[in-house]
Amino acid sequence: MLFGSHLIPMKYINENYSKIRDVERELENLTLEMKLTAGPKKAALEHLRKKIELSTERIHAAKLKEEQAQKAWEAAAKFVKDEEAAKQKLCDDLNQLVQESAASQFARLEELKKRLEALNPNRTSSDVPGSDIGKREGNMMILPKSKGSSGPGWTGAGFDVDGRA
Repeated sequence: MLFGSHLIPMKYINENYSKIRDVERELENLTLEMKLTAGPKKAALEHLRKKIELSTERIHAAKLKEEQAQKAWEAAAKFVKDEEAAKQKLCDDLNQLVQESAASQFARLEELKKRLEALNPNRTSSDVPGSDIGKREGNMMILPKSKGSSGPGWTGAGFDVDGRA
């Protein structure tokens, strides 16, 4: 066979056509395989994308809950701190009232002792045991401790700080 000025043997042309047909057949098979698997692959990819989106939403919701829990914990901690400060102030006020009451009672006792001495000049009153009770030493009021415990929460001044009666 003659093409242009060259002579190409028919055998080479047939081999090339055969190779071209083989490649075309492979291409058709690959195209068919792609068509058969493209749908499931696409569905699988879509499914994974949706799962990722759901996971992202759950993470976001969990972070919001974590922030809310953190704020609630901080508020509760502040409330506890404020309540403890209020309780401490009440205890300090109570202690001050007890000290003032004791000081007032001891001052009244001293006044009565002086009046008694004034009424009875021949007889000087002997020191009453415990007459130094409540006298100030520096800036601290010295108060006697009771001989026996009246139970937890009892201040000795008629106040029960534990609220048990």
